[in-house]
Amino acid sequence: MRVQEAFAWFERQGFQPDPRDLQPDPDEAGGSTLHPVWSAFEDATYEAPNGGADVVQIVRDFMRARGLEVRFDGEFAQIDAGQMAHSPAEIDRVLGQVEWDADALVDAVVIDTRKRGIRIDRGLVQTAVRLIKRNDRQQRLVTVMRPLFRPLSPHEQLRADEQW
Repeated sequence: MRVQEAFAWFERQGFQPDPRDLQPDPDEAGGSTLHPVWSAFEDATYEAPNGGADVVQIVRDFMRARGLEVRFDGEFAQIDAGQMAHSPAEIDRVLGQVEWDADALVDAVVIDTRKRGIRIDRGLVQTAVRLIKRNDRQQRLVTVMRPLFRPLSPHEQLRADEQW
């Protein structure tokens, strides 16, 4: 009965068996065998948990829910979080802000997903965080730099000449 419950739990979680486990065992009469040393997460094609969950999207959703973004310098920060107190009443709020870095984000995502019953390998979360960081830094660079390289209109050129 416990084995059936375990299989039902894995099925609800979306885990897929390793196809090598479904190959007939030559010692059995046409039956298959379970090879305990093989893992569903042994190679890249089976690393995605829960039947192909998008780890990058899970991390992005986590970041969005907590108002986190990747800054131009690649650091993580809360959107609209004041970095400086402008009055004595704001001191506790500024000092109480959580400082996020890649390791803190990975830790928080792993704990959050496990609380929700999703097991994601820590290495996959680290990879997703690095990917997000690279992509978001590149996107910020394009957003900031692209306008600097577009040609000036004649009116803008006249104003620039006057100011220089």
